[in-house]
Amino acid sequence: DMLPGFVPCEECAAERDVTAAMERGAIAPGCPRCGPEVSIVDRSGLRVARGEEALRAAEVALGEGRIVAVKGVSGFHLMVRADDTVAVSELRRRAGCGDRPFPVLFSDQLAIRSGLGAAVVSRRELDEMSSPAAPIVLVRPPGGQLRGGISAEVAPHAPDLGCMLASS
Repeated sequence: DMLPGFVPCEECAAERDVTAAMERGAIAPGCPRCGPEVSIVDRSGLRVARGEEALRAAEVALGEGRIVAVKGVSGFHLMVRADDTVAVSELRRRAGCGDRPFPVLFSDQLAIRSGLGAAVVSRRELDEMSSPAAPIVLVRPPGGQLRGGISAEVAPHAPDLGCMLASS
């Protein structure tokens, strides 16, 4: 949906018929001048940090074992460090999802290869993850053993690990 009161900068407005976009209920494109903006809000919805400060605060929260909700294109993603068994267990408890496997978000293809240790991730699997569809791709760690400190609580009783790259 179009953000209430959203006014694009001149450059964005020139690139697109904003009136038509508003009539369709589409989100207008954003840029560094008119948005979107990285920010952190507290439980009451009050914005407490923006930009680089917000990114650092999220990084600290994850490092402290806290659960961070990240608003993405398709809704909120609940995140914890995959190598923090206590945090993964707490997320699992709060989400009430039993022992359903969680996907692991990697920053890039190199992180997938190094994070899974000796796991063989095919070029096809990496290309799938990098495609516009940005699917979760199941990868079977060699010998069924997770590497890179990934907690067994991420995917208890599952032979495969769901791997993904950020889609937005």
